[in-house]
Amino acid sequence: MEFSPQGYTPDGIAMFGKDEQSMVRFFRHPMLSKIQSEEKGLPVYVDVDMIEVIQPGEKESIQVLATEWHKRRFQKQWQAFQDGIEQTAVGTPLDHLFPSEPGTILTLKSFNIHTVQQLAGLTDSAIGNLPMGRQLVDKAKAYLGSADGGSEFHAMQRRIAELEAKVADQAEHVPEKRGPGRPPKAQGE
Repeated sequence: MEFSPQGYTPDGIAMFGKDEQSMVRFFRHPMLSKIQSEEKGLPVYVDVDMIEVIQPGEKESIQVLATEWHKRRFQKQWQAFQDGIEQTAVGTPLDHLFPSEPGTILTLKSFNIHTVQQLAGLTDSAIGNLPMGRQLVDKAKAYLGSADGGSEFHAMQRRIAELEAKVADQAEHVPEKRGPGRPPKAQGE
């Protein structure tokens, strides 16, 4: 296992792991205010901003009060939270790699792995947690490493969209059919 930091923050704090692989979610949580509760003589709760960081392949997440440092480090996720946009993993969905294996997809999601990129970037300890972890990671790396793995799927998706647009366009230009024995429609109708 590697214990060398991946980098350092501007404040000199060591960073381990890769931020782009992590699932980061900001959320609002009620917290008991001891001072206000003592002043009023009853429980008083205030809403605070929290951050949850989930490393792919790990069952446990880290939840702490969100600081300005977290908001700067995870700017995209913080902005999504402020805009009310659901915060999801960015990358190739697992069903592209396992189109006929829904059980595998559900197993991976139970380990907080939601994209092919997250699967390919798992740490050794996370790989050890997964059933058949090494084979799954190797398959993800091969998929991402192949020149046509992802591009073939996206080319197929583009072609389907083009054909759907063509069919929709043709449907707009189909003349109205009149029932049998009915005279043709007059110009003014």
